Amino acid sequence: MTQTIVSFKHPFSMLTNTAYSAFASYLFAFFVGCIAFSNSLQAQTYINPPFKGKSTSLVDIEKVEFVGKYTIVHMKVVAPESYIFGGWACITRSTYIEDVKRGKRYRLIKVKGIPVCPEKYMFTRPGQVLRFRLYFPKLKYNVNHIHIIEDLYDVQNPFNFFNVYLRPLA
Repeated sequence: MTQTIVSFKHPFSMLTNTAYSAFASYLFAFFVGCIAFSNSLQAQTYINPPFKGKSTSLVDIEKVEFVGKYTIVHMKVVAPESYIFGGWACITRSTYIEDVKRGKRYRLIKVKGIPVCPEKYMFTRPGQVLRFRLYFPKLKYNVNHIHIIEDLYDVQNPFNFFNVYLRPLA
C-alpha cells in the first residue's frame, strides 16, 4: 500500500511582503468603504428642506435627520416683534409627521429644547430664537415628502408644515 503525502500551502504564503501589504491595504479600504456606505444608508440629513406651505411665519425647519431609530426634525421659533415680552412657545403631545404618499402618521416620541404643552417657554424679548428638536419613529428610506403637523384645529399659531420635500428636486 502506498501512502500519498499531500502538501498544503496557505494562499498568503505565496505573496511577497510588498504584495501582501498591498492586498491588506485594499482589503482594509474595502471594509472601511462598506462601513461608510452602510452608515450613509442609516443616517441622512436634509438641511433647510423645501416645503409648499406653513401655518405661521414664526417657525422654520432647520433640518430633518434620519438617525438610528429616529426621524429628528430640528426647528426654530422666533418671538414675534409685536410682543413686548416676546410671548411663549410649546409643542403639543399630539404632533405627528405624515408620509404624504402613504398617508401614514408617525407620532411624536420625545422633545428636546421646548416644553410640551401646557408647560410654556417664556421668551424674554422680541426676536429671541428658540431652537428645538422633535423625535419621531424613523421613516422608511423611500419617503419623498412629509407633512409636519402640530395641530389642525385647536392651537393658536400651530407649527404646521405641508409637503416638506426630503429628496433633491430635479
